[in-house]
Amino acid sequence: MQNKFVNISIEGQDNIGVIDLGLIDSLEGETKLCDTIKQCLKPKLIEALESHFDSMVNIGLINVISTLGHIEVRADVEIGTDEQDIYTEHVTLEETWVY
Repeated sequence: MQNKFVNISIEGQDNIGVIDLGLIDSLEGETKLCDTIKQCLKPKLIEALESHFDSMVNIGLINVISTLGHIEVRADVEIGTDEQDIYTEHVTLEETWVY
């Protein structure tokens, strides 16, 4: 087991942040591993994006694309603006190394 980190990417926006998923056991079954990643990721992603956008954030669908050798996750996120408008961003999270 080792700590895993994912980089937050949104098209057209740079330097959003990195999320520490904590200790991830890559030997768990794939279904359990996907559930573990989603549970670790959701609250931290909300916190990071609310800070980045300075707005309310609601996580819609979280889809774990890959867990073998490289973690990749995609999420649909609703962002609320000051004018009470809501728009959707498509977020990609890819495993990265932190030194």
